[in-house]
Amino acid sequence: MPLAVELAGVDFAYPHGPPVLQRVDLRVEAGEFLAIAGPNGGGKTTLLRLVLGLERPSEGSVRVFGRPAGKGGGRIGYLPQRSRLLGEAPDVDLMIRTGGEQRLSDFLLWESAYAELVFTPCMWPEFARENLESALLEFSRRHRRFGALPAPNGKTVIPADVL
Repeated sequence: MPLAVELAGVDFAYPHGPPVLQRVDLRVEAGEFLAIAGPNGGGKTTLLRLVLGLERPSEGSVRVFGRPAGKGGGRIGYLPQRSRLLGEAPDVDLMIRTGGEQRLSDFLLWESAYAELVFTPCMWPEFARENLESALLEFSRRHRRFGALPAPNGKTVIPADVL
């Protein structure tokens, strides 16, 4: 079986900028777990963008499951923590948290301000279509008020900010 991700001699710089990555060699086996840590501006996001095929290296090669990056047949993807960096993305309507945790862990906090939250004990690798359908069914049964408060007379009241 080919490697899940392979970078060989990768160099990258954004136009008119200094080098971001130099001579990067990386091999990730299928099923292997990898954490990428480093300082701000260290090239972590750029490395992922190269693997996804969103950027092209100035030198070297990037392969995903044996194919050039961006041509992996949909077998790899990511959800950026700061979705606004990619342009105007809609806010989150439903946030599903797996693994039994009942917190967001600083993930999409701003975008999830009015999201409905569903918590499931199922771990992410085992999360299947049935789990998604269950979460969507629970979501469909909720009455969303988007920050409004129910009034005693049955109408909806939207609190105003104090000036």
